[in-house]
Amino acid sequence: MKVFVYSMQPYIGQIICDHLAEKGHQCFCFQNQQEIGTALMNIKTPPDLLVLDFTAYNHDDFDIYKFFLKQKLNLPLVFYNEPCLTMSTRARHWKSQIMLNQNSQKEHKKVLEIEKFDEIFKDLEELVESDELSPYISLMQKPKPLPEYMIPKKYSLDYIRNTKNDFILEFKKRAKLPENLFYLLSILQANKDFLLSLSDIQRFYKKDGKEISENSLKVLISRLRSKIREDKQCKFIIRKTNGMYQFVKFITA
Repeated sequence: MKVFVYSMQPYIGQIICDHLAEKGHQCFCFQNQQEIGTALMNIKTPPDLLVLDFTAYNHDDFDIYKFFLKQKLNLPLVFYNEPCLTMSTRARHWKSQIMLNQNSQKEHKKVLEIEKFDEIFKDLEELVESDELSPYISLMQKPKPLPEYMIPKKYSLDYIRNTKNDFILEFKKRAKLPENLFYLLSILQANKDFLLSLSDIQRFYKKDGKEISENSLKVLISRLRSKIREDKQCKFIIRKTNGMYQFVKFITA
């Protein structure tokens, strides 16, 4: 995989580049924005991935995704030191962000196999979060643990109960949910950290030896969401965002 790396901390960028190169990737490390900008605008074969420093620019003043879209560049990118993760792990966050960005650039009509990033994201995550390197990376410093006397209370028993997964079984019984709808619900719940497209969900079916058309899947999702709305005790929803679906559970106090 061809990877472009740009960091405001040149030594950190070089360490990332060397690490990924040792894993078999073709890596290029850039020292400033002009260098990487010129390379992206003039290279005949674009990189498969951009690994960038979150502090390289002010995100309130400049949207790199819109900039690339204007330049007709459809490039998967991640910020190795992203300070605000939206998923349970850094690798999952990177995958989710790429999926969202690709979904917003439908005019490129390019199908991206997101699974191809699994290995490189795992390697990159292990490097930047390692105890040896993370203290020296901007935005990666872990907070000190909160002293016991400052913690107002421990997690309650109700909180623990509400975070268990057997609530979807209870919903199945209450709603008399058919097996085909429960199977779909199980896929969405098991992958609650991700926004899933219809093709993503179809791949889960295929892995289990099942086949389902896009139209049939749309019908099942609609029926499942109706069942959820009808159940007054239900504490979760299937959220739809830009044509993608996500299981969202509400945590009650």
